Amino acid sequence: MAGLCVRSEEGTQASLGCARETDRRIPEEEKGEVRYVNKKGVEFSVVITIIVIFFLLCFGIYKFAYAMTSGEESITVKEKWVKYHGDDAKYLVSSTDGEVFEITDSFFRWRFDSSDLYADLEPGMTCSIQTQGWRFPFFSDYKNIIEANCSPAEERMVRVV
Repeated sequence: MAGLCVRSEEGTQASLGCARETDRRIPEEEKGEVRYVNKKGVEFSVVITIIVIFFLLCFGIYKFAYAMTSGEESITVKEKWVKYHGDDAKYLVSSTDGEVFEITDSFFRWRFDSSDLYADLEPGMTCSIQTQGWRFPFFSDYKNIIEANCSPAEERMVRVV
């Protein structure tokens, strides 16, 4: 099988030598130098790029749909806590029904006072809440409390004898 030789601009054989046809390489001239590019490497890069773009689009669509989904519920706050993950923290609230909600800022709803809302909620309060999103354990997503209208916790009567 004859070799495939590439000549430089001066007409001499390239210093990289001659490539065989079975190498599946194609020459690419750049600034007077001869450079070989492997077709398989280029094809692999294109496939990986397409896969990455596909997953980024899917994740973006998921987050947008999460932000645009809303609902209204009535809950009684059972407990509240902060879940830390490195430098990131989530305000979490559980209801007496066993459902867990998060309180985070929402760019799509233009709400940036999640710390204030979290501080206002106390165990025992009955609240009418507006939420966005849904519970999706794989991404650790919870319904996000956007607004809460609460009545104070019932005062417990203590009988002194």
